[in-house]
Amino acid sequence: MQNIKYFWNSIAIISCTLLILFISTSKVSAQYQGTPVGSWSAFFSYYQPTDIASDGNIIFCGTKSGFFTYNKAEGNLEAFSTTKGMSDAGVNAVSYDYNSDACILGYSNGNIDIFKDNKFYNIPDLKNTQSSGNKTVYSAISRQGIAYLSTGFGIMLIDLKKNEIRNTIAFYDAGL
Repeated sequence: MQNIKYFWNSIAIISCTLLILFISTSKVSAQYQGTPVGSWSAFFSYYQPTDIASDGNIIFCGTKSGFFTYNKAEGNLEAFSTTKGMSDAGVNAVSYDYNSDACILGYSNGNIDIFKDNKFYNIPDLKNTQSSGNKTVYSAISRQGIAYLSTGFGIMLIDLKKNEIRNTIAFYDAGL
């Protein structure tokens, strides 16, 4: 009887020792693998699209809170916001130009972004003008490297290769 008791005690001690050894040598990771401390994460709703454009493979979609692209060939969806390079929120107009391989974004407050090579280039001139008139960018059409923006004061032409305003045509004298 003594031998059986000794045998089971030995088994219990060996089992506990092996369990402790296994736990101490195995990799235990309880670290959060998301956004590092001190960084921002964006959780914007991309539910309300406002305008859409395409180059045939990539679909560019503006929304009330951001912008996203969808690559049909690869099946990739990439969302952008002010925390990922955009200069503003409230995209009203989106247009793609084949000659410059650029997408233009017009905002409700008059701000303008050019999305090219997965980077945003800002043209804040309309937004920053001292005019008290309507600065909203209502729609955009792009042809041969030039984007034509319909705004609250008239038409604005943007050179998509140089990332600059080429011309403005005011429908009335708004002090621009």
